[in-house]
Amino acid sequence: MTYHGHMTNTYQGTVTIPATVTYNGKTYSVTSIGDEALAYCSSLTAITISEGVTSIGNSAFRGCSNLTSIILPEGVTSIGSRAFQSCSSLTAINIPASVTSIGGYAFGGSLITFITIPKSVTSIGNGAFGGCTSLKEVIFEDGSETLSLGYDYYNSSDTGEGLFYDCPLESVYLGRNLSYSSGSSYGYSPFYNKTKLTTLTIGENVTSIGENAFYGCSSLPSITIPKSVTSIGNYAFSDCSSLTSITIPKSVTGIGNDAFYGCSSLKTVINYSDLTLQEGDDDYGYVAYYADRVFNVDEFIGDYAFKTKDGVHYLIAYIGNGTELTLPTDYKGENYTIKGYAFRNCTEIRSLTIPSKVKGIEEYAFYDCDVIKVFWLTNTPPVGYEHLCGKINYVSNNLYTELENRVEMPFLSTRFEVDGVCFVPTSVADRKCCIVDYNPSTCKGEVTTVDTVMYQGKLEFEVNDVMPYAFYKNEEMATLTL
Repeated sequence: MTYHGHMTNTYQGTVTIPATVTYNGKTYSVTSIGDEALAYCSSLTAITISEGVTSIGNSAFRGCSNLTSIILPEGVTSIGSRAFQSCSSLTAINIPASVTSIGGYAFGGSLITFITIPKSVTSIGNGAFGGCTSLKEVIFEDGSETLSLGYDYYNSSDTGEGLFYDCPLESVYLGRNLSYSSGSSYGYSPFYNKTKLTTLTIGENVTSIGENAFYGCSSLPSITIPKSVTSIGNYAFSDCSSLTSITIPKSVTGIGNDAFYGCSSLKTVINYSDLTLQEGDDDYGYVAYYADRVFNVDEFIGDYAFKTKDGVHYLIAYIGNGTELTLPTDYKGENYTIKGYAFRNCTEIRSLTIPSKVKGIEEYAFYDCDVIKVFWLTNTPPVGYEHLCGKINYVSNNLYTELENRVEMPFLSTRFEVDGVCFVPTSVADRKCCIVDYNPSTCKGEVTTVDTVMYQGKLEFEVNDVMPYAFYKNEEMATLTL
């Protein structure tokens, strides 16, 4: 064991703790760093610990304010309380895969920006990373064993007890279940009120999302709950006011009180569980309280489609905003229907391709959408196709009599792209084509259309027309020369 005894500045610069020491002709193995061994050595800048050390004592390096680098060897199993507290120049730390416990306030007040908690760690004490004002990303490695966390008070901003107190977390990967104290007040979760958290990934080993888990994470735009999760605790996502959509997997059997209360932007809920959710429903944790689109799913059919309790196949065609969308052509059923409100408020969609397997469109399927170029790759109009009235429609025949803005294109299925511009043949015999659309990722800046274009590099077509809304919503295009 090494021991210094709380005497400042005895050690300076770089220090290596050896694997063995010799005293009075006898060699001893160094297995631990004692309590306060090098505490408050403010001139210490770097330290290397040799293999063989298994424990770092309480306050071992506390107050080493100029310590910028430390290498912990594999074999260390415990890091004591306040071991690196107030190491205000420490910007990075590796926690070996052998560590099983991290004491309270162990890294409090350091400048680390990123930390990985190995799956070997089974307990972390109070405020272990409290006051790490540069810590933005945390990874809890995948593991099957529950990680026990120290007690975090509701008013952790005053006490400094929170595991990530005063840390501006932006990204979290949660690869295992967490266990933390519960009580009569909110805020025991280490992620409570992390208003800068924008990225959250929950791993497949997580089976429960605990009480208050992400309470008040107001910048979190989306989450994916894995199929391993069976329960969502009380207040788990309360006041996540930027959350717009949520999918409840089949595995979920219980949702706690107010689990989604205050999620005022939550508009779409896709529910695969046996819990029956309804728009505006305040049961099951307010998960559907603010939603205007709730889909209760019985049987998953494909990437987009599902079968409801009444036996009808539906399509959740798109959720959120985007620019272009092609509905799936490899759907496993005989046909599917685009359900009412499926595209509600998808104001950024500029083009949509609908294949022949779509057999129906419900009323309000495109409610509050802007003008959309719709490409119909079918000769048989689906039931309810008139619900697309008012849109720009490119169709392959003259059967869509109730569409106001249809343009007939019998060769629409041969649509092709060259240099970011999309073309459709209007006469194969005469080798003529027109411009119908664009690729937003490549059609940018100065755009010039050509007189002729090669189809699949083989057939030359004359470009003789530009269809309505062909370059609609191309905000990246500065100039267009025809």
